Amino acid sequence: MRNPLSLKKLVYLDGRQAVLYRSRMNPSLGRNFEAMDPLEWLARMSDHIPDPGQHRTLFYGEYSSRVRGTLQPDEPDATAANAEPSPKRRCSPSWARMIAKV
Repeated sequence: MRNPLSLKKLVYLDGRQAVLYRSRMNPSLGRNFEAMDPLEWLARMSDHIPDPGQHRTLFYGEYSSRVRGTLQPDEPDATAANAEPSPKRRCSPSWARMIAKV
């Protein structure tokens, strides 16, 4: 994951009780820095913390797990063609109890 900001560009001004973040020139602001109160800076940083259980990385297209699971190899292995299919196992009783709860 990419960090939301660079610590090299961040400066805390103790005498003024301010946080200064330098970046490239922002055309809408017309400057290359952002000065803010420390509490405001903490509020902005807390926006980047994901909720508990929230996925942070999403994969689309060829990278998604569903697509990767359904893709078939172009040439099956010779050993796989001669092998008999494995018999299906029964699920464990604990798994069945969990499914029943859902």
